[in-house]
Amino acid sequence: MPGNVLSSLIRNRVCRAALSILVFAFLMAAACPSARCQDFSLPEIPDSLTAPEERAEYLCLHWWDGFDFSDTTLISRPGVTEQAFVDFLSVLPYIADASAPLDTMFRRASAEPEMFSHFVSLGEKYLAGRWSPMRDEDMYVVMLRVLASGDPFPAGERGLARFRLEMALKNRPGEPAADFSFELADGSRDSLYGIDAEYLIVFFNDPDCVECRSLRSELASSPELGGLLASGRAKVLSLNVAGGSFDAGSPSGWLDACDRGRTVYSDALYDLRSLPVLYLLSSDKHVLLKDTSLEDILDCLSADGDIAIGIQLSSASTPIYSVR
Repeated sequence: MPGNVLSSLIRNRVCRAALSILVFAFLMAAACPSARCQDFSLPEIPDSLTAPEERAEYLCLHWWDGFDFSDTTLISRPGVTEQAFVDFLSVLPYIADASAPLDTMFRRASAEPEMFSHFVSLGEKYLAGRWSPMRDEDMYVVMLRVLASGDPFPAGERGLARFRLEMALKNRPGEPAADFSFELADGSRDSLYGIDAEYLIVFFNDPDCVECRSLRSELASSPELGGLLASGRAKVLSLNVAGGSFDAGSPSGWLDACDRGRTVYSDALYDLRSLPVLYLLSSDKHVLLKDTSLEDILDCLSADGDIAIGIQLSSASTPIYSVR
């Protein structure tokens, strides 16, 4: 099932049942003056708005009404500013149009360049960060569209957002993966679309990258993945995108390849801002999982090829985290 269809199913399935659970604490806090603190307060939601969706939309649009964007000392107080940003992000997926509150937030922040840069960096950290518990490419794309089109925003930031948006929109779940050619260890050449496999795991890496070597070891030692490879259901294409040497001693079912001309990078075929990167492709080379993990790949392939959807809901506020 294409990833974009999955996203739609997840959104439709969860929204009605989860909205009141996830947003309830924020709606109650907004209606309760005793929940306010000196440095950040949620807006009071008009009593005339009774539907949870309406109240959530009002809350998001007015989330930052009581925040002083001119006070740059708040940047160094993550318990106030960063936590408020995290809580804001946790509500956005459950309103119809997240672009409006994001645009409002960035426009207010743009009056103070230092604060604007801080909020952009928070968006990058939580929506696109490799280790973020709130990583969400769909919401990240919404944020980038806002930053790329906003006239009040610095020209440099708009240009960077346009580039990142262009990259983020490549090879999305449900779309055909960009083809590329590569050299194999025996000197022969092949291409992505030339690989015959029910499922293909593409492992973009650089052997000199410590995290790449760690992930390679994890993949090679996984008994679950080993079983999939042995059954013939899946193959692994390990592509050295740095154009260097080949890895030796790969398990059965692996194709060790090298991009000698570094065309994946030079032609910007894939968004490889940080390595390693894993993709899961279908037999016709459509993207099932993008920039994913071994755990998610195994979950995806665990039920005879059916994609298993696991959703965990919580009304608790997501804590801020430190970048590794």
